[in-house]
Amino acid sequence: MINSEHQQLIEDNERLLEKVARLERAVEVSHAQQAESLVLLEGMSASLQASTVEQIYQSVFSTLKKQTPFDTALLLTPAMPGTLNVAATSNNVAMQQNIIVDPLLKSVLTGPAKAITAHSLHHSAIKARSAY
Repeated sequence: MINSEHQQLIEDNERLLEKVARLERAVEVSHAQQAESLVLLEGMSASLQASTVEQIYQSVFSTLKKQTPFDTALLLTPAMPGTLNVAATSNNVAMQQNIIVDPLLKSVLTGPAKAITAHSLHHSAIKARSAY
């Protein structure tokens, strides 16, 4: 009888430890989501206070950089079929360039990617950061 009670206590303890671990993970996720929400709220506020389109772009880039560090970001808009136009850059460098949408870029743009880093605009060496 004592042995079965001891075994029951061990099992109860293991279940309790598993519940504590799940709660700790839930708290970590909650804190991460709260931090992300605050960054997005700050970004939205900065965008609303902007008086020019360029200031809006820069506030968006600034907000994104807080979430996913990058050296340079591009805002791409549709151009001719199969190409994208560089509408804005995070470093304010004017780029009058069209980017051809190859199969790799298309899969990244239509997939679950959060951000894209182009190592070179002239090559399709593109790395996607997937969702959390």
